[in-house]
Amino acid sequence: MIAFSIAAVLILLLGACGAPAPGSTPAGNVFKGGTWTDDLFEEPNSLIPNGSSETFAVMVDQAIYAPLFYGDSQGALHPGLATRIPTTANGDLSTDLKTWKFHLRPGLKWSDGQPLDARDVDFTWKLWTNPEFPAFNTTGLNLITSADVSSDNLTITFHLKSGFQPFLSVWSDGGFAPIAAHHYSSVAPDKVLTSSDNLNPSVTSGPFMMVDSKPGDHYTVKRNPNYYRASEGLPYLDQVVFRIVTS
Repeated sequence: MIAFSIAAVLILLLGACGAPAPGSTPAGNVFKGGTWTDDLFEEPNSLIPNGSSETFAVMVDQAIYAPLFYGDSQGALHPGLATRIPTTANGDLSTDLKTWKFHLRPGLKWSDGQPLDARDVDFTWKLWTNPEFPAFNTTGLNLITSADVSSDNLTITFHLKSGFQPFLSVWSDGGFAPIAAHHYSSVAPDKVLTSSDNLNPSVTSGPFMMVDSKPGDHYTVKRNPNYYRASEGLPYLDQVVFRIVTS
């Protein structure tokens, strides 16, 4: 029951976040609209990326945050907010795996309409590695010695003290998506997970955005008009209701 529920909603939400890939044709008939209701068998303790290790918290994160990269059902990574996967062939990855360059899509917006760019990525890694922020995972992030943001704010280059092959996984899927610098920069790192945004994020980037947060009962998210793939008709659903069912 639990496994089926998680699998079902991830198929729907990951479909909204990343699949079908740009330029591809979805299999079968696709119907737009409607509401999907799913049961969460554990109350999320945080809906801030990298703020929780709980499966159901990450499930909601997948709906409301767009990652730089996302994984498909075969385990392959694809560009999300980023324009391409860094490789040595395209010059975005050094052969020693110590320098990684991420290019963000131009024109990205947060759900409140503010620009989303490399400055947000820069803010995010610095927050996650701040000892006052109780990050779930800093593996790979703790190797960053510096990061450079380009003059057009569309590229960030990370410099690591040692090579780290799975560095992309640090930035993959909604649980590790960038957060809005313009919204969180005024919040002390140790207060982020106790702020009102912890379970009611007001500025997000994913296919859906929070419209009704009732901890202990339900979380309702609706289609985000500023989602970077909205022009493709994504997501297909109008909204998703996550109900808390702990017994």
